[in-house]
Amino acid sequence: MKHCRFSVSYLSKAGIHTKGFLWKLLDMIRPDCLRKTSLSNRKSPSQKGLYRHGLNDYQRSRLFDLVGLLNQRDKRRYKRLADDLDDYLRNRERPIRRDDWPPRFAMDVMAAGIVDAMDTGQYLQIARLIKGSSRGGQGKSCHTVFVRDYNERHSSGPTYVFTSWTRTDNQVGDEATCKALAKYASMEVSFDGKARHGMGSLKSKRWINGLCFFDGEVKSSYIVAWPDSLCR
Repeated sequence: MKHCRFSVSYLSKAGIHTKGFLWKLLDMIRPDCLRKTSLSNRKSPSQKGLYRHGLNDYQRSRLFDLVGLLNQRDKRRYKRLADDLDDYLRNRERPIRRDDWPPRFAMDVMAAGIVDAMDTGQYLQIARLIKGSSRGGQGKSCHTVFVRDYNERHSSGPTYVFTSWTRTDNQVGDEATCKALAKYASMEVSFDGKARHGMGSLKSKRWINGLCFFDGEVKSSYIVAWPDSLCR
């Protein structure tokens, strides 16, 4: 997704120091598991339309199809993702204050990408958080669903995705207040499980789109190795 933001703490010879969440991709959702729909009925609003009105009724119905599918599967594994998605779809309040990129708009853009993937026969894949914890043990575990291309289904070994996100500050008089979510970016990474300088070491592979839910989780520190093209 364009306009995404990769959070960078600082740079060193070891790589890009950042904070975020590391996911392990698990179960795949095949296109034929979801209700078929005629593309003639598909109505995709422009980004301007998403900003003003959010998801349209067609997009909501498609995502409710996904909620229904998740509820039909192992409820222990999928319940929180299904509940988060259901809550998100039922909350139709729009931000009152003007903002170039409000948190709700960021979620709507990602959700629209999930609908586009469903309509074009792409695979979806559920992911589980493998590192990090909730503040004081409170809050729900965060869950996410990513879009996967056909050729990515059979990658050897476990697949990991790193999501980086950062808050934005609202300046109100002399005080700055933080929003819960600004923009986030995800990329597929390799993860060897070893720590460098007390942080997990990642190597970027490719950008990946998905819809993530956060609720009180603490970001973990990582070092993303410099791309090979910059190390020659």
